[in-house]
Amino acid sequence: MTNRFLPFCFVSLFFCILSLSACQNESTKVIGVVDVERVLTESVPGKAALAHLEQAKAVLQKGLKDLEEEWKDASDEEKRRVLTEGLAALNRQMAVEEQTARKVVADIMLEEIRGWRLTHKASCVIARQNLLDADKTVDVTDEILHAMASKTATFAPLPTVNIKKRDSAQPEKEKGPEPAAK
Repeated sequence: MTNRFLPFCFVSLFFCILSLSACQNESTKVIGVVDVERVLTESVPGKAALAHLEQAKAVLQKGLKDLEEEWKDASDEEKRRVLTEGLAALNRQMAVEEQTARKVVADIMLEEIRGWRLTHKASCVIARQNLLDADKTVDVTDEILHAMASKTATFAPLPTVNIKKRDSAQPEKEKGPEPAAK
């Protein structure tokens, strides 16, 4: 019985050695994970974006106050219509400001992530928000934040709000605030 068992052991050992050498030749896959929301809010460019958005919000709120002041003597129905249209226009402009600022920061973040991936020969970098679970050792958020610390974000100029003056010669549809196009 031992004579039959010996060839089986040699064959098994041979396949184990082949399997082991195949495993050693396979390159290790490197994967990074980044907490995107954290980068967008805590990075230097992210904080600059938040400050820029606060300034834009102040400009737009002042525009609404100016509109209210201009139309304070109008009839309630006319004032309500103009202020509703004006508020809607200013809210649309604020949404554009937020989207534009977020894109500026996201572009910087993606550039740094791409650099990290190439430097570390990683196969991919995944947003933490898209994972159900991951080992903390693959989280590279702090490295990305550190790399972004020296980056400067350039945002579009602050919006301007042009309030058309109340004038009886103007057609009704032309009244209201108009955020200047960028």
